[in-house]
Amino acid sequence: MWTTLTKTYAHVNHDMLFFELYNEPPHMDPQIWKDAVYNIVTAIRKVDKERTLIIGASNYKSIYELSRFVRLADENVVYTFHFYEPFCLHTRM
Repeated sequence: MWTTLTKTYAHVNHDMLFFELYNEPPHMDPQIWKDAVYNIVTAIRKVDKERTLIIGASNYKSIYELSRFVRLADENVVYTFHFYEPFCLHTRM
């Protein structure tokens, strides 16, 4: 899928389009996600070496998982996280 997407958008200016590998990867073993990220980035870089990639950690882009996420050797990456705390619940009175 990523190879096809990368080829499809190769003509779009690299400053105008970034690829985010996965929005909120589900709760999973962090090592499984790190391996998947490595494989996806490797596939994309075979086709497009200049596109900026947006990557978050597993567990729905948890900041806690990101703090343990090993940086890739690829320098054209933006690391992202979602932080929902305090998570407020609205209740009816």
